[in-house]
Amino acid sequence: GTNDWGTAGCSNTTTDREATEIGSVAVPAAPAGGAEYQITLTNASVQEWISGALTNNGLLIKVDTETDDLIGWSPKEDATSTLRPKLVIEYTVPGGSTAFFM
Repeated sequence: GTNDWGTAGCSNTTTDREATEIGSVAVPAAPAGGAEYQITLTNASVQEWISGALTNNGLLIKVDTETDDLIGWSPKEDATSTLRPKLVIEYTVPGGSTAFFM
């Protein structure tokens, strides 16, 4: 059970991904090794995932220009635990308190 991309590189905004980005982050041209970056997603898009109005097929991290860009991400199996990717979800529950999920 696999589904091919409509256009190579997840470029088809009809079948592969949304046309509008739901978050962004600025990464310098020469990022420091082991640097941590936070991507803030738009509240409305996350709410659309929750309500089912937007299909949640995961996240695509893509550079805005793909000419001469090289950003390396460590895999979850990286022997150095501090370099492994980490997902932290911060949200506000009704009533205004903040919660974290790691």
